[in-house]
Amino acid sequence: MRKFLEVLALVAKNILLWSAIAYIAFAIVVVYVIPNKPEAHTLRPAVAPKVSAQQSTAHMLGFDTRKYCTGTAIGPHALLTANHCDPKDEAVSVYIDWSTETHKIISSASDGRDHLILLIDGSPLTNIEKVAVTTAKIGEHVTIYGVGGGAYPPVVKQGVITDCQDPSDADHDAGVWCSSLHSIPGDSGSVVYNDKGQVVGIVTYKDNATEPSGTIGFALNFTEKQWADAAAFDGKHAPKPAAVGVTLKIKSSFVK
Repeated sequence: MRKFLEVLALVAKNILLWSAIAYIAFAIVVVYVIPNKPEAHTLRPAVAPKVSAQQSTAHMLGFDTRKYCTGTAIGPHALLTANHCDPKDEAVSVYIDWSTETHKIISSASDGRDHLILLIDGSPLTNIEKVAVTTAKIGEHVTIYGVGGGAYPPVVKQGVITDCQDPSDADHDAGVWCSSLHSIPGDSGSVVYNDKGQVVGIVTYKDNATEPSGTIGFALNFTEKQWADAAAFDGKHAPKPAAVGVTLKIKSSFVK
């Protein structure tokens, strides 16, 4: 019996010893390994990134021809983008951002410089860019808001207008400009703003001759009437006739 009690005491002693070791190890883990939970008063709610007025007018445009570009709302039912996003005038609908709503393209107009105005139906856009057009000046700072690579919301990219290398006479007459803006597929159609908020062009080409690659585009050439008609279009009625010498292309699939 005495021997049994001695064994029992030894077991109890070992249990107490290992319990103390386990407690010390747990305390070390809590203090040095597991990060402390912040006090309730230190927690901060998530803050949405600040979006500029210009950035809020830029959108991802997904055409039913499986192409996507950046577009800018210039009216409740009007978008400005690059003509090469729909070069053969084949698209009949477009979705905006990740919306489940598909907008029918009622009509479109090109200025012959890879710029396109789309008139659409559906829910109206509320953040509108009142386009103030000017020409690009070498050395001035410029900004785009593009959805290149499928990014959304549009990514802010900045650069400066640079001297184009020996542009042709035709390009010069069309107001060709070059910049250090690093554009990627999907940025096509992005409006290029100077620091005064004026529009100097739209992203057209990626300039692989520069390192890192820059961007090339042309001056906008729409008439005042086209801008006004686009801004006033209600998404339902046929647009008014364009200015003399410039014809709005009515989508044949919607002509009755």
